[in-house]
Amino acid sequence: MGCHLDRYGLSYFPVPKCACSSLKAFFFELENGRPFQNYRANGKVIHIHHVYRTLPFETTRHRAGANDWKIAVVRDPVARLLSCYSNRVLHHRELDGIDLSIRDRIAGLVRRPDIGTFVDLLPRYRELSPSMHHHSAPHVEFLGLDPAYFDRVYRIDQLDTLVADVAGRVGTAPALQRLQMGGPKLKEDELSRRQIGFLKDFYKDDYEAFGAYF
Repeated sequence: MGCHLDRYGLSYFPVPKCACSSLKAFFFELENGRPFQNYRANGKVIHIHHVYRTLPFETTRHRAGANDWKIAVVRDPVARLLSCYSNRVLHHRELDGIDLSIRDRIAGLVRRPDIGTFVDLLPRYRELSPSMHHHSAPHVEFLGLDPAYFDRVYRIDQLDTLVADVAGRVGTAPALQRLQMGGPKLKEDELSRRQIGFLKDFYKDDYEAFGAYF
């Protein structure tokens, strides 16, 4: 569903591992005048991603008003995948509970893979873990194939500009929190040339659609 602030004529389309949690919290505070806090309802903890869901573009594009200022944030797909691994695998340990078959183990899958193993076996890890599938899905799944749909596409290093632009449009803006930063900071040289080539092919639609911004 993204963040659609009808009061301000503003629609933000989130992409996982592109400051998604930080920006959802930012837009919640802008919309409600207070910071978001997790709460419990019927025994279930409700977090910011239940309030503003990250859904496929074709599901969410119709929610934005025709005259809304439409924005998105992108980052280089290889760097984004490294962030997915660092935060979701190492920090949150989301692969610790996956069910590995004998065939998976023979193929080399483990519950705490190093980055090389994670990339080499990424398609299977995505099959085994809904979180990996979601957080490593291509940008185009959430933003579509045409960047011209958006009034502004920001790089992840332009978040301060995004906040300033929002403040300029609506008159004020809250401070942007930096959330989901847990995990070591990995660089592309952690990967082999072959692995980088695999990821660039895996994300080829992203590079074709949004490569000018990377």
